[in-house]
Amino acid sequence: MTEMDISLVEKFSLELAEIEAEAREYQRERDKLNERTSLLARERNELNNKGNEYFQEIRKLKNKNRHISTELAELRFEKEANFEQLHLIREELKPLQEALDKMKDHHNIPYHSLRREQRDLEWKLQTTVLKMEEERHLVERIAALQQELKPAEEQENIRTEIIQRRKRARALRARIDFIKARIPELMAQSRPLREKVMELSGKANEIRKAADEKHSAFLEAKAQADAMHQKFIEKLKQVKACRGQLYGVKGALRKKRSDATRRLLNKTAESAVDKWKAGEKLTMDEFKLLVQKGLL
Repeated sequence: MTEMDISLVEKFSLELAEIEAEAREYQRERDKLNERTSLLARERNELNNKGNEYFQEIRKLKNKNRHISTELAELRFEKEANFEQLHLIREELKPLQEALDKMKDHHNIPYHSLRREQRDLEWKLQTTVLKMEEERHLVERIAALQQELKPAEEQENIRTEIIQRRKRARALRARIDFIKARIPELMAQSRPLREKVMELSGKANEIRKAADEKHSAFLEAKAQADAMHQKFIEKLKQVKACRGQLYGVKGALRKKRSDATRRLLNKTAESAVDKWKAGEKLTMDEFKLLVQKGLL
């Protein structure tokens, strides 16, 4: 083995050690980056989960407030409709009241009194034996009552319409009063819901921003880890190539040693054969060598 051969082996050995050291360093850096990537992913996921909890709570509050808002809108619409109906009833009552007042000026006998007297006279006519003059007087009175009942009946009908409209107006006013009282209650219920939604929305936005930052850091760390892994893979390729070169040099050196040893043995064997033929005494090593080569 020459000094050049030894130098070449040392060169490749040192180069391999340096490349393997660099590969291990890349591996450590990659593993550290992978750990950071995993940590950032966990922290990001935890933030996203917390943000989702806030968003779910916000959706619940918004749904609850939406029901309140829907009821408020319906009540406001109903209140306006009831006011319109109440105004219409008041307009309808004016001519009815005027007509009733005019009838009272000319005919203020209660309808029910006239109707009761009519029924009593008809019953008396049917069930009592009367003299002719009494019967005639009774029939004339019944006929007169029928004439009086016409305007009285008209008056009663108008009075009934007035009563019905006033009853409807009272119901509308009661409903309007209920709505007026209900609207502030609903608004009072809605106010803390809106405030809570605003509060949670602020927190959710902060968490989402933090999660986005964590995700950006995660992507950056992952890119660095992938790049470091690629460097590690390239370095492994260099290690493999350098090992191949080193193994090649060592193989060549082993072949040189083997060839040199073989030549030396052949030369020694030739010398031993000459000594044996000359009758000189052989050494034990010379004797063994000739035996191995089948020369004895």
